[in-house]
Amino acid sequence: ESSSVGIFTHETHIWTTTEISSTLKAKFKDISEVGISMVDLFVRMPIGSIILTPSIQDRALVHIFKTTSTYQYDASADSDDEGNPHFIEARHLKTIARKDLPEKVLQSLSGARKTLSQISQHYDLLEKFIENDFQRVLLTRTPPKIDMRLEAIDTLYSLLLNSGDENVRLGAARAIIEFEL
Repeated sequence: ESSSVGIFTHETHIWTTTEISSTLKAKFKDISEVGISMVDLFVRMPIGSIILTPSIQDRALVHIFKTTSTYQYDASADSDDEGNPHFIEARHLKTIARKDLPEKVLQSLSGARKTLSQISQHYDLLEKFIENDFQRVLLTRTPPKIDMRLEAIDTLYSLLLNSGDENVRLGAARAIIEFEL
């Protein structure tokens, strides 16, 4: 019996998550909800999606692709001789060291335990990474938490160093010197 699920190919019908789930459960009695969610992600993957996949030869490397088609099914490839008839066309952009990915992407990938995971919250970051010739994009401004801390320190410096009390000014100068060291 063929294990393919070429049922998601009807061009005039957009499958709902419920339809995908019930169809898979009818065909594969022991399929998990995680398995169903991965099929759903794959079938619904839009053109322009960024795909990260580890290298089979070296797990320290990651291949980066961008999809150029939506999900497709090739009935002629639905055999043990041909292989998997389910596919999405993609263009290979580059292979890089995993450690060179943006930090937030690395954090999300470390939590991804499924064969197919969606980390779309980092799409813009990955897009900038690709546009920047696969170099990490440096922050162009200080994060807000640090901005507020520096502003508070500047205010204290100004108030204390401009105090009318010589002992306060002297104490502030000492504190600033110790802080800066």
